[in-house]
Amino acid sequence: MKGYLDRNRSRRYRKKLPTINKLEDFPEFGIHRHIHRLAVFLKHWKQGSVTKEVAVDLIYKKSQQQLLRRPVLIKEIEDSVFKAFGTTTRGKVQSPNQFSSIRNLTSKGSFWSCHLPRLRSEFQDQAKINRVVEEFPYSVADLWECSPLRPEGMSCEHILSCLFEPDELIAAGNLAKSEVMSLKKWMHVGFDHCDLFCPNPMRGYSGINFNKKPSVRCRDNTGRRKYVVLEIDGLRLDNQASVIDFLTRVEGTTLRMVVYSGRKSLHATFDAFPNEEDNRRFISNLVTYGGDSRMYFPEQQSRLPAVARRNIRGQVERTSSGDICQRCIFLNPKY
Repeated sequence: MKGYLDRNRSRRYRKKLPTINKLEDFPEFGIHRHIHRLAVFLKHWKQGSVTKEVAVDLIYKKSQQQLLRRPVLIKEIEDSVFKAFGTTTRGKVQSPNQFSSIRNLTSKGSFWSCHLPRLRSEFQDQAKINRVVEEFPYSVADLWECSPLRPEGMSCEHILSCLFEPDELIAAGNLAKSEVMSLKKWMHVGFDHCDLFCPNPMRGYSGINFNKKPSVRCRDNTGRRKYVVLEIDGLRLDNQASVIDFLTRVEGTTLRMVVYSGRKSLHATFDAFPNEEDNRRFISNLVTYGGDSRMYFPEQQSRLPAVARRNIRGQVERTSSGDICQRCIFLNPKY
């Protein structure tokens, strides 16, 4: 009987909370002012039944329902909510599932938790994708023409030297095996046997994986997130280019590299945000537009540029016209 009453109380409480549909749509201009208006509206909802954490979550979800002319960062929403609710400092309050790097670390000295907070969106929104493709047409040829540095004829080593510093530790290999070396050493050894790499530098030469065994490429050994990768499957290549160009313009981050996998996808590499919560929001948005959610894991591999594609046994994949090459079609150097 007690459990039944508890469930009924929980249901009654949930009925008091507003839904996203109760919030007014964002205008084309005055986004920040509208966030504050929504925060004040939620503060006075039914005698203060909405907490600051719930208000942040509702406003953020509302912002993700629309195509806005600029991205809405979680920090911007938090600032407005805390101001509207009369809190001058954040204290220890966090929005639901907010990233915390101090809980359940993979090991002492690690940057990452064993269990990352869930993405805010884990499914693609086909309506949003269709709208971008129709209203913001772009092509692979346009990406090539707009590349700040033409990567044609550049080696894999030369391309990565535009994205990483010489002493940064890079994990690269194939589906069968990975190795960790400094970029300086990779420049000497070469990437001839590799077709995959981790876009985030390693913090050491080995770590402990989830099976409690040593591993060169695992979450425990991965350093801070340096890049975020968008990988899209299921769309024509030109449509993928449209999504990449659109997200580059609305997300407020820099597109660094685009690699054609040699099969059916483009891998777009963006600068990561300094704050991991902003990265979680960013990657959630990428997933909404068709991105692979596995790229959220900091240890996840991406396609190396300017090398041959390899199968699960490490053998070069070929067609009747020759080896399948993972071409770099856009390069915007960081260094």
